Order: sequence, then structure tokens, then C-alpha cells
Amino acid sequence: MIVDGIRKGKYKYLNSLDVSNNRICGAIGSSAIAQLLVYQTEEDAGIRLETLNISQNLIEDKHSIKIFQALLDPLCYLKNIVVSKIGITMISGVTVTTSNEDALEKSRLRSIVLNENIMRSMSVARLSSFLGVSYNLQSISLRSCSLEDYSLKLICERLIAIKNLKKLDCSDNRFTDACIIESLAPLIEGGMCPPFTQLIFSQNNITSKGA
Repeated sequence: MIVDGIRKGKYKYLNSLDVSNNRICGAIGSSAIAQLLVYQTEEDAGIRLETLNISQNLIEDKHSIKIFQALLDPLCYLKNIVVSKIGITMISGVTVTTSNEDALEKSRLRSIVLNENIMRSMSVARLSSFLGVSYNLQSISLRSCSLEDYSLKLICERLIAIKNLKKLDCSDNRFTDACIIESLAPLIEGGMCPPFTQLIFSQNNITSKGA
């Protein structure tokens, strides 16, 4: 009902929607959310949703593909998305193509929050590819995602392309001194680091050696 109303222009001034902590689930739920993200024509519905929070629902891996793929669409006007704790362990099937990459040079997405999703190795690889072409991101939050050292290496390799990134939150993960020294430090010391104003690595396994 909410999605249908928005698509028909009944909430023409709506630019932010929070449907967190509900029971949105499966193919139907993810399809409905994906419909909110992509406008079929410039005039469609007469509104442009800019902020969406779908945290703590039951969407899970195999259905989250529709949502993440929608973020790659040139007709997606979303600026901020929060997808914390929705059961993602693997951003299933999300692929970045040449057409996606061209579109994302003009991407409107500024902030993505993926907190409290347990990221497996394949998910981190796909996430790093997604981040690598999300050129206009200003804030990335990966708090409490069970990320380990190899994850930071993959992510840092992609951060070079995000020229306007101001905030990176990797708190409450499993990073050690080794990944800070081998992955993050060279990025900063080599002058390739985005212009961070907030870099958050609290509650990891970093000692004075890594600091």
C-alpha cells in the first residue's frame, strides 16, 4: 500500500521513508523496495525519494540483489540508504558492468550504511566492486560486520576512486595491526587517501603497534 501510494504520487512531498524494524521479507518485499528506488520516467510519481531506511527486516541474501542492483540504475535518485541488520551475508549476484560504471559516474548515492550484516568473503569482494564505482559516496558505514584483515585490503583498493569520501566507519570488526600497517597506512602515506573528516576503527584488535 505504501509503495503503491508513492508510485501514484499520493505523497508528492515525500523525500524520506523509514520502514525499519518490520517484517518486510522475501521476493515481494525486496521487489517493492526496488520499485521505490528506480523511476521509470523523469516524471514518474512526481517525487524523488532521497533517504530510505529498511534496517532490521527479513530480506536476506537471495532477495537483496534486487535492491542493490536498483542502486546501480541511472534512474535511481536515492542519496542515503540504511540497510543494517537485514540478514545479508553475501551481496548476491550484484554485478558491475560498463553501463553501470558509466551511470555511477553521475550517481546520486552519498551514504550507505550496512551495519550488523555478517559479511562473508564473496560479499566483501562484491561490495568492494560496488564501492569502487560509487564515485560520489561521502559516507560508508560497515560497523559490526565481522570484517577481517583481508576485507580492509579489498576495500582500501577501491577507496582511491571515491574522491569525496569523508567518513568511513569500520568499528567493531576484527581488524588487527597487520591490516592497518599493510592496507590503510600505505593509502594514507601515499597521498591517495580520500579527504576523510571521520575515520572510525574503534573496537577492533588494534594495539599500539597498529596505532
